[in-house]
Amino acid sequence: MPSKKRKLPAKDDSEEGVSAGVDTKGALQISYSFKKPNWQNNSGKRFGSGRIWKNAKQIISGENYKQLPMNVPTYANIQNGLSLAPPKKYCDITGLPAKYTCPRTKLFYRSAKQFQQIQDLPKHTVEAYLGLRNANFQLR
Repeated sequence: MPSKKRKLPAKDDSEEGVSAGVDTKGALQISYSFKKPNWQNNSGKRFGSGRIWKNAKQIISGENYKQLPMNVPTYANIQNGLSLAPPKKYCDITGLPAKYTCPRTKLFYRSAKQFQQIQDLPKHTVEAYLGLRNANFQLR
């Protein structure tokens, strides 16, 4: 069976916003009315593009914070509020996350092995561990 060939409609070159012409060298030049003729792509340039990059220290030193009121947040005085999450507990012996607290010494521990070590510690060593995490209180 012979295949049917359809005729495609002729494409009209008079599209809206497009004009074509020939330059002095004989090459076809297409220009679009929506495109700026003087536009250049500068995104490929890494350095020398005119953008000045500053780190935080340069930004802070360049700002004049003495003229601003104290309640205006800036890089120099941003303070965060208290966290709503409970503080994390770390084992005083190993430094790993702790699940338990010794009721007698108030030291944090991770497992039964550390609990046995805490029970065998003398009083001055327990106070030294508490002093390391700023939980200074006197043991009875």
